Amino acid sequence: MADSVCSSTFGAGWREAEFHDGHYGPDLSLTGGWTFWAYGNIPNDTRFWTAINDQPANPWN
Repeated sequence: MADSVCSSTFGAGWREAEFHDGHYGPDLSLTGGWTFWAYGNIPNDTRFWTAINDQPANPWN
């Protein structure tokens, strides 16, 4: 669901970031949850959907 919203809004190939998209380590070659960071000024009252591919915890499940 969210991937189709991203694609229709931003264009083909866009998708929602997934929990395991994060990269870390000296050369960012390691991946895993809790390591995804985004840049920007986001209001404190803003909420985001978080997709986790291997869990039934997504808003659309």
